[in-house]
Amino acid sequence: QGVGRLLVGAILDWARQRGARTLRLMVTSNNEPAISFYQRLGFTLTGRTEPYPNDPALIEYEMSRSIPSILRRRSQSPE
Repeated sequence: QGVGRLLVGAILDWARQRGARTLRLMVTSNNEPAISFYQRLGFTLTGRTEPYPNDPALIEYEMSRSIPSILRRRSQSPE
């Protein structure tokens, strides 16, 4: 339980350390549980879509979220 959340957190930390400001991903339109999961983690649908390469009948949705900087993250934590 919570492994997906931990993995996404680790990816966000990795991307932040490399100066990324945005994280983007693609998810298939029929994967409602994954879409809901990513939305709970702050991702939003960008409106960009493309056919899924292995099954053109499926559509992939792009989702993205901003990556807060370390400074902003520290200033939001209670002291």
